[in-house]
Parts: sequence; structure tokens; C-alpha cells
Amino acid sequence: MTLIVGLKCADGVVVGADGISTFGSIGGQTIRQATTKLEVIADRVVVGVSGSVGLAQRFKAEVEGLHSGGKLSGKTVTECGVILGDRFKEHIAKEVEAGRPFVPILGQGALPSFVSATLVAMFCKKEPQVIQFDHQGAPEYSTDQLPFVALGSGQKIADPFLAFLRRVFWPSTTPFLPDGVFAVVWTLQQAILTNPGGVGEPMQIAILKDEGGKGTHARLLTSDELEEHRGAVVAAEKYLANYKKQSTNLASPPHPPEPPKGS
Repeated sequence: MTLIVGLKCADGVVVGADGISTFGSIGGQTIRQATTKLEVIADRVVVGVSGSVGLAQRFKAEVEGLHSGGKLSGKTVTECGVILGDRFKEHIAKEVEAGRPFVPILGQGALPSFVSATLVAMFCKKEPQVIQFDHQGAPEYSTDQLPFVALGSGQKIADPFLAFLRRVFWPSTTPFLPDGVFAVVWTLQQAILTNPGGVGEPMQIAILKDEGGKGTHARLLTSDELEEHRGAVVAAEKYLANYKKQSTNLASPPHPPEPPKGS
């Protein structure tokens, strides 16, 4: 059970994730433990995976190997997506092949080992990019028109909430990083508070931005920085609550019209 959110901004990328990992065996859940789901690679790339922990470890190793070997350097976002997707597909195919004999016996219980979704945030050709990969390893790229993506069991809560925030705060543009962090933190908090289970604290936020002459840089927000954005969410919710009270006091609702008298 997971929620990973990526938001393409005008000056970088924000990636957030919840902090609960669910343990289990053959379709049955055993325990929940706090964990970290985002990995910053070489201070340049952010990776988050929803699904099998084993696949996540191998996907992250592939991204690290390709980045350190310069295989992604100077490539367009489409080229990066194809290169990464091809490597991910190799691991997925092995899992599918290994699990195929067990499907008639275990049924749906054999599926979780190879069902996953992955998010990679990086700069391609000096442009901030968010690339998502589905359970087949096929890439999809965020755009200025569709700047956000949510993966995992919390997606059904996160997608509508992100769409609402975009419509209200940046309907025709992409946000800058501070607004992006605010939106991702609020979305994660909304999902954690309303999800029936499997998505929980501690949340984790990573930002990727261009440092000018220092090049691009990715890092995780500190607990103090995260608390500052949590405070902004609390302030926004209080403002909405006060707005409701003020609008109620401004004018009394009109009396309903008298029903017509019978003839």
C-alpha cells in the first residue's frame, strides 16, 4: 500500500511519498512498518516505486547504474524513458515468467510480486521532468498541461485532490517549487487522513531543482522544512473554515417563496 506523488514545476520537481510499508505473504498482510520510499541518487535523480520491494530495489539499482555510467546524460526525456523502461521490462518479464506456474495454484496471490509502478524525476536537456512507468514498464511523461502524477493505492484520493488544487491555484501554469511542495504535502496529508488503510506517516518529500552555476540538485526536505509546509496547510484549512463562517454572517439566506394558494 503506497502513495507516491510527483509534480512537475516551472523550476524543478517535487516528489512525495507516504511512509508505511505493508508486509505479507501470498496475498495475506501481516504487519505495517514505517519506511522510506523515495531514494535520491547521486544528488541528481529521485526514484519512487509502488509495489514489490524486491522490484523497487532492482529498479533503483538500474537507475543508479545508468546515471553513474552516463547513459542518461544529454538525452531527451523520451530517450531517457525508453532506456529506463527497457531495463525495467527485463526485470518485470523475469518476475512474470517465474510466477507463471504458480498462477493456477495461488490465483491473484501470485500477482503482487510483479505488479508495480515507478516514478523517476530528473533533468533532461536542462528541463525538469517527471517520468512514470506502469506495471509493464511503459513510460509516460508529465507535461505543463498535465503536471502531476500519483501512484499506488492512494491514487484514487490523490488524483481528484491534485486536480482541485491545480484548478484553484495554477489553472493555466505550472507552479514554482514552494507552491509545489505545499500542494504535495496537502495531498499526502489528505490521503493519509482519509485512506481506509495502508497509507500513513511519516511522509517524505524530495525536491529537484536547478542550482544555477552549481547544476541540478536533488535532496530530501528536513523535518523542520516539512513542518513549515505542514503549517501552511493548517493555515489554508483554517482560512477555508473562517471563510465559511464569514460568508454565513454576511447575509442571511432568502426566505423561500410562499407556496401558491389552492383555488
